[in-house]
Formats: sequence, structure tokens, C-alpha cells
Amino acid sequence: MACSDNVVRAGLTPKYKDVSTLCQMLKYDCKAPKETLFYGQPNSSDVYETLYDPPVSDFSVSAIKVIVNCLA
Repeated sequence: MACSDNVVRAGLTPKYKDVSTLCQMLKYDCKAPKETLFYGQPNSSDVYETLYDPPVSDFSVSAIKVIVNCLA
């Protein structure tokens, strides 16, 4: 979740819960799973990194593959 003071809580906290406001804010758009998936893009300069960059302005994440070589 992006940093913000604009939080509407509905549970799992001792803080004020505003369930009715949260329910008014919810929006359901039914789509086929293929329409909602986004795939990672490999980093061309690092074979161990994959960038997941959804169409959300303040979010992206990189998956870093860590190779551990254990000698027994």
C-alpha cells in the first residue's frame, strides 16, 4: 500500500473502523483472469531480476533470484 494518511479501516486493528465508508468505496469489475494478469519483464542487463510493473502509478516490484551454492 502506498504511503498515505487516507486510510479507511474495516478490521484487524484497535483503531477506528469505518466499515460503511469502505463498503461505499469498493468497486467490483468482473473480468476474465487473462485480463487481470500482468507478467514480469526480465531485466536485459541482469538475468536474475524480473520487474513486475502493473498499471498502477505508485507500485512496482522486482523479483530477484538468489542462487545459493552449498558445499557439503
